Amino acid sequence: MRDVAARRALPSSGVQQVAVDGKSLRGGTYGLVERADAPCSHYLVEGRDSLLVGLAPAPGGASSEAAVAADLLSLLELTDTVVTGDANLLTGVLADGIVNAGGGYVLALKGNRGPVHAAVCEMLCVVGGKDVLDEARAESLCDSRTDSGEEAGHGRKEQRRGWAFDVKHFPRVQHYLPHARSVLALVRERSVVTLNGTETSREQHFFVSTREPSDAEAMATFVRAHWEVENGLHQRLDVVLHEDATRIHNGPGAQNLAVVRRAALSVLKADSSFKASLPRRVRQAGGVAPVKSDSSGL
Repeated sequence: MRDVAARRALPSSGVQQVAVDGKSLRGGTYGLVERADAPCSHYLVEGRDSLLVGLAPAPGGASSEAAVAADLLSLLELTDTVVTGDANLLTGVLADGIVNAGGGYVLALKGNRGPVHAAVCEMLCVVGGKDVLDEARAESLCDSRTDSGEEAGHGRKEQRRGWAFDVKHFPRVQHYLPHARSVLALVRERSVVTLNGTETSREQHFFVSTREPSDAEAMATFVRAHWEVENGLHQRLDVVLHEDATRIHNGPGAQNLAVVRRAALSVLKADSSFKASLPRRVRQAGGVAPVKSDSSGL
C-alpha cells in the first residue's frame, strides 16, 4: 500500500477523501451475512478511482460498524483527508478519532441520531411536513449554497441542490460533536421517463461536517463521490463478481474470498491493457476468449 500511495499524486485540491462503507454477503453464516442483526464486512475506499485500502469484518452488524470503522481509520494517515460515511458512523468516538488524527469528516445525519436529527429538522423543515425542507428558511439561514443544474443521462434527469449552515444554529449538534463546523442539507430531484409517463422523486439528506459553512459546493462534491464509490463497488461486486450468489458460507472462507474479490476488482479497474467492459475483462483474465459482437452490434 505504501508503494501504491507513493505513485499516486495528491488531487489538485490537496485534500484526499476516504469513503467508509459496509456490505453484507447474502447467505453467509459468519463474518459476512445478510441479516439485520448479523455481521457484515466493512471497508475503506479512497475516493479517487475507488481504491480499496482496508477491509475487516463487523461481528455485531450495524451496531458495531462505527467501532470497526474507527479501528480501520486508526491505521491511516488522515492529515488533509476528508472521511465520508453513512449515518451509522455519526458517533462521537469515530468523529473524535478522525479529528485527532488530523482529518475532517462529512457524515450523514438521519433519524437514528434521534434528538440531534430532530433538532435539525425543527430548524430547517416545513412545520407539519415530515422532513420536508423549508427552502425559503434555508436560503435565509445558509452561509453558502450549491446547485448542480439539471443533468441528463441514463434515461433520467437529476438536479442536486445544497445549503450549508453554521453549526451555531444547531446547539444539539454542537453539543454532540464539538468539532463540527457546519450542517449541510442536500435535496436530490430525479425524473425518469417510463412507459407509463414520467416518474419523479425527491430525496432529502442532512450531513454534519468539520468543513466551513462557506464550503457547500466542496461538501456536496464529497457526498457525490461517496455515493459513486458505494454504487460502483456494490453493483460490481454483485453483478460482475457475483458476490451475493456465492455458495461459500464458512466464515474464514467467505471472509478470504471477500478480500480476493475486492483486490481482483481493483486490478481489473486499474488495468488498461485490454479496453473492454469489466465482465469481458474477467473472461479475458480467466483465459476465456471475449465474445465478439455480430453485425447487428449485439
